[in-house]
Amino acid sequence: MIIALTGNFGSGKSTASKIFAERGFKIINSDQLVSEIYSSDPSVLSAITHHFGVSILTPQNTLDKQKLAKIIFSDKQSLTWLENLIHPKVIQLINHYTEQDPHSNWIVEIPILFEKNLAIHFDLSICLSAKVDLQLSRLLKKGITLEDAKARIACQMPLEQKEQQADYVIDNNGDITSLRTKIYSFIDNLNL
Repeated sequence: MIIALTGNFGSGKSTASKIFAERGFKIINSDQLVSEIYSSDPSVLSAITHHFGVSILTPQNTLDKQKLAKIIFSDKQSLTWLENLIHPKVIQLINHYTEQDPHSNWIVEIPILFEKNLAIHFDLSICLSAKVDLQLSRLLKKGITLEDAKARIACQMPLEQKEQQADYVIDNNGDITSLRTKIYSFIDNLNL
């Protein structure tokens, strides 16, 4: 089974994925796939440089991800352009990995599952739900500034819409023990 795990920035997707891994799930993090694409696909780097200019590169001619993040999280059109470039390649990689081990259960962390209509590629979807103040707190602990955290959350579909579209919603407003209990219960209820 291939399960998409979504939620807004700071909802706890990475923590939830680790809990699923405790129960034998294989994990794919779409953000890591994006980084892999940036570093291994010259056509992507070329398209990004052509679109945003050479100032988006580091002195070593690699993508300056911090500069790119500043641009895309303050300009919706730039974000949409980049997502349209990257996400077909992300889906190709997800399919590549999951097809190599079709008998395993998979969790795929994918923040913009519904924004890009990607749910059709998965057997089911889970939305992690967390209050905005808790999301911001988690992002600040990761070293993201409050301004950047708010900008990133604002770029995503409202959580309520994600919850309505998801097959399952798991509340993550508590501690890790509470989240683990909810995820284990979810897995047991699906007999996975």
